[in-house]
Amino acid sequence: ETISYKDLTKSDLIAAVLGHEMIHADARHQGYTLERGIFLALIRDRRELELEADKYGLQLAAKNGFRPEASLFFLEVAKIELGKQLNSMPTSVKKRLMNSRTHPTCTNRQLALFEPVKALIKS
Repeated sequence: ETISYKDLTKSDLIAAVLGHEMIHADARHQGYTLERGIFLALIRDRRELELEADKYGLQLAAKNGFRPEASLFFLEVAKIELGKQLNSMPTSVKKRLMNSRTHPTCTNRQLALFEPVKALIKS
């Protein structure tokens, strides 16, 4: 099954990003990161916090009338742009960045959001 990005507006994309960031603030993710200790939080728990912000940010944007597909589209653009940046880096730098990620991959984030986006589109 596919989800169309046709007719997404700049406002839809901005709402997707702002919803995500507002959830970080509302859920005190930064404070949680500091409380848990920088090393553990950045490597393991931080990825879970990003997925939580994706999920609830998506719901927040959709609840306020913005198209939920924008969250998936934003991640698609981010994946393309990150790929371009990584391809221009030396292999040693690329490996270091890929091994020290604090965010899930864009593909994993899209997979996690696919069903919630479909459900919001249908509702």
